[in-house]
Amino acid sequence: MELNKYSMLSSERADGSNKFNENKFVFNHPFTHDECFNRLVKEAEKYNNKIVIAFDFDHTIFNFRVYGETFKDIKTQYTLDAMFPEKKDLEKTAYMCIVDLLKAAKELGMILVLFTAEKDEDHLKVKKHYCKRIGIEYDYVNESPIMNGTSKPYFNILLDDRAGLEESFNILSRLVTKLSDMEQINK
Repeated sequence: MELNKYSMLSSERADGSNKFNENKFVFNHPFTHDECFNRLVKEAEKYNNKIVIAFDFDHTIFNFRVYGETFKDIKTQYTLDAMFPEKKDLEKTAYMCIVDLLKAAKELGMILVLFTAEKDEDHLKVKKHYCKRIGIEYDYVNESPIMNGTSKPYFNILLDDRAGLEESFNILSRLVTKLSDMEQINK
């Protein structure tokens, strides 16, 4: 296999140089991981933990890879219930690290918004039912709880497999841990 300078298979290129040191793009922005975390902490303090967490469904909380890559086999919530009658079976379809984080955030008073690019109303019903069944108590679906009337969805942090999910997960996890610890100290 021939490697080009953009290949992610190895940090070394065929000529022996390290491609990571040659990246022409340098991140020079004030919102590093720590700054994003600090901003969320300030917002949580300012709004009494009422920060908005948007989360996607496909490949973020629900793992289609368990039985395929599409939603075509799950047409109704009854089909979902028949396919996964026990919660332990249902949990096999979930990315439980994300689900558990969302549940912990909700317990702290954070606002959960299911943002999914779903046009089919029946599929959207199934996704909403799935969230409830797996224990995610969302507050809104495909709408902004703040700044209504704008086409840009509002959120303080987004969990989405196509938008830096690991980084967002880590930042939100730090926040939830910090706020949980502070809550325990104040009891």
